[in-house]
Amino acid sequence: MRVLVTGASRGIGAAVCKRFAEEHSATVIMVGRSLHSPSHKGLKGTLLETAEDVENMGGKAIPIYADAKDGKYWKNKIRDAVSGGVDVLINNVSCLWPYSVSDESRM
Repeated sequence: MRVLVTGASRGIGAAVCKRFAEEHSATVIMVGRSLHSPSHKGLKGTLLETAEDVENMGGKAIPIYADAKDGKYWKNKIRDAVSGGVDVLINNVSCLWPYSVSDESRM
């Protein structure tokens, strides 16, 4: 079974990855923005930590860094990862942006 989970660095996304690894020995394609370190100082968890947990639980981990705000990068990275097909998609990605969308100085 091949599973693609976006927002897989922590929280619900990480939990879903671990469950598929533990119960189905799935290949888990994990997409997130927090590869080596958390993308937000107040939130713990990284993609590589989730990948290690998935492997320890009997699954195969394929961690992919992708920022949901960069559509072109996202499309190219995901296309390569899913070339072998996907059985399950969990679209859990979120973007934390506590500013007005018209405030371009924060981009």
